[in-house]
Amino acid sequence: MTDVGLWPKGFRLKAHIPASADGTTPVVVVVHGISRNSGEHLAVFAELAGDRCAVIAPHFPRASFPNYQYLGIDGNQRRADIVFDAALERLGHRTGTDIRRFHLFGFSGGAQFAHRYAMLNPGRIQSLHIASAGWYTFPETTIRWPRGLCGNGVGGEMAMNIPRFLRLPIRVYVGENDIARDGSLRTGSRIDTQQGFHRRSRAETWVRRVGELQGSIGPQITLDILPGVDHDFASACALDRGGLAAVVLDRILRRAMSGQVLRPSPAKQPVHEVRAPSLTDSWKPHELDGWQRLQG
Repeated sequence: MTDVGLWPKGFRLKAHIPASADGTTPVVVVVHGISRNSGEHLAVFAELAGDRCAVIAPHFPRASFPNYQYLGIDGNQRRADIVFDAALERLGHRTGTDIRRFHLFGFSGGAQFAHRYAMLNPGRIQSLHIASAGWYTFPETTIRWPRGLCGNGVGGEMAMNIPRFLRLPIRVYVGENDIARDGSLRTGSRIDTQQGFHRRSRAETWVRRVGELQGSIGPQITLDILPGVDHDFASACALDRGGLAAVVLDRILRRAMSGQVLRPSPAKQPVHEVRAPSLTDSWKPHELDGWQRLQG
């Protein structure tokens, strides 16, 4: 797939690409929650990454992707995963970065997107890091979509990928104090009974079940409880608290960094912002289509 023509208005892909990037440079995709703070995600991870890896942050506008968390699969909605894949391919062509496989991180609603995307596309994922998801799809065909994989066409495709998904390195993170039943948390008797009453208990339930399904076929899933952290991305990433972004990047880069502890890099690297053409724009394949290099 090359390009999808006219993309939904407001969708864009932001990227921190080190000048030294080549085919061996790790690529980390970070996906925002329903607050749509893609810029904050990119800034936090890019500052820590420096020239050690590329960081890509998709932005799914609310008007075009109201339910990007489950890929826009239900109803007649736009498929967030398909637009995302096309944008990644375009970014790879324009920057020369190898983005065929990558490490995937998501926070809150972004964690929902991340684990469902990984179920659908396990071959693209090098490692999966999901933080503070409100609820989960279980890799089981006895539970109806979207709590499980039964009763949905794409869910059936995901079901065929279960063995490959379970072989992925999967790490789950949640705040110790992420126990509020706030307005953005999906609730109801079925989901509460299956998964738990708040984000921390739901993370524990999902990790336990995925671990049981993994058995000995792949790396064992792990759960990190972030001390003193509730449901807040900035708080979770603060180095004097959860240190979430640093922990994720350290795990991704541990071998390359020889065990060094990540701290913000002094190196300033160019940041690319990739904007898709709006629905009213004309577009030609050879044009840059609003790609801009921003000095970051």
